[in-house]
Amino acid sequence: LNLYENKTCSNFDIFSQFKLAIPFAIAAIIFYIGVGLGCLFLIVPGFIFAAKYGFFSVAIVDKDKGILGSFKESSKIARGSIFKLILFFVALAIVFLVIFAGFFLVNRFVPGFIDLTSNLFIILVAFIGSAIGFVFSGATLHIYKQLEKQTK
Repeated sequence: LNLYENKTCSNFDIFSQFKLAIPFAIAAIIFYIGVGLGCLFLIVPGFIFAAKYGFFSVAIVDKDKGILGSFKESSKIARGSIFKLILFFVALAIVFLVIFAGFFLVNRFVPGFIDLTSNLFIILVAFIGSAIGFVFSGATLHIYKQLEKQTK
């Protein structure tokens, strides 16, 4: 958030917010169970749940909301934009899947390109996964901030 808002930040900022770790973890478990159960019922309810409550993590960090408060805040922010948010999250998932499927396809058609069990492959996937996660988090934060302006 500090980077997004052009504020100074340091590596130690994460430790100043450690009190949010447990509510964040519990809310994440609830969120992923909700999305998973929703996807079991014809997939669409899972997408709707993800779009409506997908900003819970930003609400916890940005607004210091508790578990239920973060879901309420996310619902308020997402109101009126559910379909666009579904498209956004589906697009993110497709990008993620295409990038990682590329690793497996290249390995399949270029024998010996990289051993899928090697340490290099694991490090490469972790690095690229982290980079993608950083970009996705930034995009999600940007959309959250734009929708927050609209709700005021």
